[in-house]
Amino acid sequence: MPWKRMADEAFKRRDYWQAMQHYGTRLEELGVKVRFCTEEAEEEGEADETEATQDDAAARPRGIDQVPEAAKVLSNCAACFAKVRDFKSSLAFARKASELAPRWSKPWSRIGVAAWQLDDSARAEAVEACAKAVEMEPSRENVASLLSYAAQMEGPSVDEAHMHKEKGNEATRTRELGLAVAMYTIAIARLPGLPE
Repeated sequence: MPWKRMADEAFKRRDYWQAMQHYGTRLEELGVKVRFCTEEAEEEGEADETEATQDDAAARPRGIDQVPEAAKVLSNCAACFAKVRDFKSSLAFARKASELAPRWSKPWSRIGVAAWQLDDSARAEAVEACAKAVEMEPSRENVASLLSYAAQMEGPSVDEAHMHKEKGNEATRTRELGLAVAMYTIAIARLPGLPE
């Protein structure tokens, strides 16, 4: 069965629960499992939030863009969980997708969205993930998320703005233009506002 295609169609119809079911079936076919810890285990400091395994076929890149199919399905699951406001699950699936495809921006942007919606302790992860997303793909959406989250996180600081500007300059010199855009974006976010 074309589970991923059926899931993509359900997502387009905004039937996120059906999409998650089909994506889950495709992940089973690929041998990918995401296991969550209970809240009690989390409080006791046991295990990671997720533990996943996949066979070698699931981790192999597919298609022109060289993103493993398992990473695409995991990232799409993360989007579904975010749409139904289950940000903890969204974060777990996005993290696993980023492990399988660390140079793909989509899971990083999904980590940013999910982490930002959790408690304040996850907000630093959100800014860091959005910066990675901008580094990989400096799109309007990625830059806007990074700018918003970085501005809200710590507030204005001329020193921090200058430091990130210098990191952007260094990235430009080494021709890491995505990283430069990310650093300049954080620098702009940390600038104090104009007096009224």
